[in-house]
Amino acid sequence: MIRFVAVAFALACLATSAGAQSPEMPTTSTFEPAPKRLRPRTEAVGNQAEPTASGRCELGIIPIAGNQFAVQKVGFGTFGSETTRIRVDGWGFDDLVAARVRAAAPGHAVRRIVYARKELARYQQGFPDTDDEINDFVRDAAAGTDCERYVVVQPHASRIMKTSAFVHGMGIVNVGAPITRHNFLFALTYIRIYDGRSFELIKQGATSTDDQPPMSQFMPFQGPKMELDEASFPATPSEAAANPVFRKGVRALLKASLDNTLPAMLR
Repeated sequence: MIRFVAVAFALACLATSAGAQSPEMPTTSTFEPAPKRLRPRTEAVGNQAEPTASGRCELGIIPIAGNQFAVQKVGFGTFGSETTRIRVDGWGFDDLVAARVRAAAPGHAVRRIVYARKELARYQQGFPDTDDEINDFVRDAAAGTDCERYVVVQPHASRIMKTSAFVHGMGIVNVGAPITRHNFLFALTYIRIYDGRSFELIKQGATSTDDQPPMSQFMPFQGPKMELDEASFPATPSEAAANPVFRKGVRALLKASLDNTLPAMLR
């Protein structure tokens, strides 16, 4: 009996020791999610994958709005300007773009084109910039999909007046002189439509909204934006990713500008 108890006690100690040596689960960061196990054939995708599509495709959607939000300060002088880009994976810019293109083309056979994230990684800031780069990217992404037209929606830039700085894509900017400064939430995108056979650029243009103020030409920069109160600018860039006002506001700007611009371009 004594031998049996001793053996049982030893086995229990071994089990406890093995459990103590097992590795801890990795923690996740708000801004750098832990990598997920990927399906063998999809690698790291740059946009939301759809089920395998078949049949006629009249319109292929290639959204490359991305997952970045800029927190930017701009001064009118040599100093006082800085930009930090943070990841906002859960804000769904590309998903929203795809949904608005579908809404602007009712009754058409529409397909979202899936591309690998590495196809964008080779470009500066993760986005094709020049006309040749964008054309090459579209050809690569669209290979084998056989759509009649392709719609590309990408971040756009606008110069901030009297400075060498630009706002780009989605973000918040604090701009002005030391005494008088203003905060603007912005969502700047550009639409390109390509012929699906020749990949000739058919139409292109920056998105805009109908509710631009009458004196918008005197604003610090052009494009979809809304002014926020003075206290709205985040104390640190990382705070922006957790701000529901920024998420709701920038998505509203993106939706409004796409809904205002897409229908005429798709006719």
